[in-house]
Amino acid sequence: NKGINYYHEKLNGSFSIKKVLPIFEPNLTYDNLLIKNGVQAYIYYDLLSHMSKEDENRYKNALITYCHQDTLAMVKILRQLKETLSLNSLKS
Repeated sequence: NKGINYYHEKLNGSFSIKKVLPIFEPNLTYDNLLIKNGVQAYIYYDLLSHMSKEDENRYKNALITYCHQDTLAMVKILRQLKETLSLNSLKS
């Protein structure tokens, strides 16, 4: 079983969602989110039990929003990648 590899020069050796996403879906960003990356998500999740109820609710919602964005990003990347690979195979 031969694997399929895809590389884009803009990746610069990184395969993180934040690096791959702008190549396939440039309009979907994390800029307007309260939690913008996995490190922040980990930290705020760990701190939830030490927060006021108000902050706890705020950061729980922010974590849900961040996880939703990550999931949506992966779906969009996969769709675009499948489309790109399909178009490339038609050219061969």
